[in-house]
Formats: sequence, structure tokens, C-alpha cells
Amino acid sequence: MRSIRMHVVQFAVAALAVVAVAGVVATPSAASADPASDSLAQAKVGAVHFRAKRFLDAARAFEQAYRLNPVDARNLRYAGRAWQEVGHWERALNLLQRYAQLEKKPDLRLSIQPRIAQLKAATARQKAEQLAIASVKYPQGKLEIEAARALERLGTRPDYERAIKLYETARLWATSPAKQAQVEAALDRLRGKLLAADKPAPTPVAKPVTKPVTPANPPPIKPAPVVPVPPVKPDPKEDSLGTILYIVGGVALVGGAGVGALGYLNGKEATDAYVADETLPKDQSTYKGDYDAYKTDVDSAKVLNLLGGVAAGVGAAVLVWAIVRGGSDTAAKKSAWWVAPSLSGRGAAVSAGLRF
Repeated sequence: MRSIRMHVVQFAVAALAVVAVAGVVATPSAASADPASDSLAQAKVGAVHFRAKRFLDAARAFEQAYRLNPVDARNLRYAGRAWQEVGHWERALNLLQRYAQLEKKPDLRLSIQPRIAQLKAATARQKAEQLAIASVKYPQGKLEIEAARALERLGTRPDYERAIKLYETARLWATSPAKQAQVEAALDRLRGKLLAADKPAPTPVAKPVTKPVTPANPPPIKPAPVVPVPPVKPDPKEDSLGTILYIVGGVALVGGAGVGALGYLNGKEATDAYVADETLPKDQSTYKGDYDAYKTDVDSAKVLNLLGGVAAGVGAAVLVWAIVRGGSDTAAKKSAWWVAPSLSGRGAAVSAGLRF
């Protein structure tokens, strides 16, 4: 009887050993399952959710498919599209940018660039608003904390108040101590920001204006005595020399202006005649095609114009000298030159005279 019991015990031990060995052998085989097949199965699940517009489930399925097989970067693209439909644009942008870096086919990389540019162009306000909507539309996604952070970064009082409500919602599902502490710290921080926003801005204190100290009864100020200045008698020699300078300068200025105007008119007349000769018969033209004659007339006109300019410049310099020299002279003050240019249909003219 005892021997039978011993055999039963031995048989049971042997059976347990076989089961244990089988378990050890079976465990590596299960762990060594094909990750590509599991990833493909998850991707198919994600595709089913996406077609059914269950975008949150689709996004998580595609992300799980990528974790199972990181070699296939297409799941990053699918996950990014799903997160964009959810409303988490920042996460979608990060996933699509990672896909663009890992994708080896240029045409596929190029095809995703417009969507990446669209997400990049979105403002912080737009991203925060979309994420806040997603936190309400997908409560199972537990997106309240991320949406509250996005609203807090906008920095306005209404956004602080909305962020507080989202954190209070997150407090309901935050079960771990670490998550609860994170939510409470965020609520304290936002309430402090609201209190700071309620405080009125300090009014600037005007500095007192110090007035200079003056005597109560200042002494009267006596005016300085006026010393009469004796009149200066003009020198007859100085008066005659100043008059000569006025005359010489005025004649040179007027004559030079006239000569310069004559040269200008002669040159213009010659040029007009030469241009008109091209449309007239040779026997009716002025120069009859003789360019040298035309060139001689133009050069003569230029010389007259130059000489007239030089003479007018000298005359103006003499007049200035006379004015400066006789500025304090009574006689010079009583006389002055006047110059008046005029322009008519027949040409230009300059009139001048001496006023006493």
C-alpha cells in the first residue's frame, strides 16, 4: 500500500515537472510571435474605427500598431490624421512630422507636406479651442489636462477660468496620487493668477515740483542808461566807389545774361532748323544737309552761352561785393540794383536798373 502511494506521488511530481517545462518552452514561443502581424492587426482595427468616425479609438489603435512595429512609419501618418480629426492638432503635427522624417519614399513625404503646413499655420488660440472641444466630445480620452494647459498659455482671464473648469473635471478621474497632486497644483496656480489679475494696477505717484526760492520783496531793477550813438557821416569817396561797383556789376550781370540767352536761343534755333530739314526738300532746307555748318552754328551758340554765363557770374560777384562793402554805408543803403528776367513768345529778356 505504501509503495502504491509512493508511485502516485512520483507520478504527480513528474506530471507537474512536465507541465512546468511545457510552460517554460511555450512562453518564449508566445513572446516571439510576429510583431509585424500584430501591428497589421492593430492597423486594421484602427482603419475600421476611422471609417466609423471613432477617431479617438482609431488614433490609439494606430499608435499601438506603430509601437508594435516601428519599422512601418505609415501608422504614424494614420495616427496623426486621426488625432487631427479628434482635435488634438499639436499631437497630430508631431506625429506627421515624425512620419515625414522616417518615410523613405519621396512622393509620400511630399504628399503629407500640405497637411503639415496647415497644422503649422494654426495659431495657439485655434489649437487650444480645438483641444477644449475635443475634451468635451471625447470624455473617455481624458484630454482635460492638456486642454487646460493650452488655455492657460493664452494668458487671459477668461481662458484661466475655462482652464480651472477643465482641471476640476480632471480631478474626477485622476485616481493616482501623482495625478491628483498635479491637478491640485495647477488649480492653485490658476487661482493665484486670477487674484493677481483682479488687483488694480498701482497709480503712479507724481513727484512734487520744487519751485525756486525767491525773496519775498525783490529789489526793483533799474534800467541801464542809454548811450546815444553819434551818426556816422558817409565818405564821398566811399560813396562814389560803391556806386561804380553797382554800375559795373549790374552791367556785367545784365549783359552776360543777355549774351547767354542769345547763345541759348541761337543754339535752339539751329537745332530746330536742322531737325526740320529732315522733312523738307533740300532746296527749301536751311542747312541743305550740311552738318558742318549746323555744327559751327551750335558751337558758336555754346560759346556765346558760356561767355554770357561767365560775364553774368562776374557781375553777380561784383554786386555782392558792393552790397557787402556798402552794407553800413548810408548812401549804399539808399540805392539798390534791381534785375527782372522775363519770357515771351519771341524769346527771353532780362531788365535791370539802379534805384536811388
